[in-house]
Order: sequence, then structure tokens, then C-alpha cells
Amino acid sequence: WAQLGRHAEAAEALATAVRLKPDWVPARHNLALALMQLGRPAEAVPHYAEVVRSEPRSAAARHNLALALAACGRMEEARREDEAALGLQPGFLPSRRHLEWLRGR
Repeated sequence: WAQLGRHAEAAEALATAVRLKPDWVPARHNLALALMQLGRPAEAVPHYAEVVRSEPRSAAARHNLALALAACGRMEEARREDEAALGLQPGFLPSRRHLEWLRGR
């Protein structure tokens, strides 16, 4: 569904998958992504947070959580997540750029 741009259908199917198998990290990640595409970052945050709990050494997971937090206006939390991502992977450009943007706000 997501590849067809049908994010609402993707989110519905992925929410069902997550309900059936809560520890299925790829489904949870894709659900959060679909929710972001739908402009529902507050709903994406707990799913991205769960991905971070499952993959605490993933800079990308922390950055995705930072993006969702920032979209909710939770800038300080977003900054902390991007800083954590850079602590894991100092050259992670998406977090570096997002931090620059956050600091400029």
C-alpha cells in the first residue's frame, strides 16, 4: 500500500500486524513511517520509541524518533535523540543536519 502512495491503507494493515505481533520491528517502523506520511506524528512517536527500545544502537532509529518528536513540537526531546544518534554514529549526516535545523529554531 505504501509504495502505491496509499498510506492510510498501509497504516491500517501495519497496525493490524503490530497488534498481532508487537515485537515485529519492521512492521512497527513502517507503521510509524505511514503515520508520518499521513501527518500524524503524535501517533508515530510511540512506535518509533519502541523501535529505539528494540534497536538502541541504531542511529537511524533515533533520528526517525527525533523527526517525529520535532513534528510534535517536542524540540528538546528531538535534540536529545539526534545527539544520541550522533553519539552512536558521529558521521550520521541526517542527524547532524536535523540538529543544525533544531538549533536554528
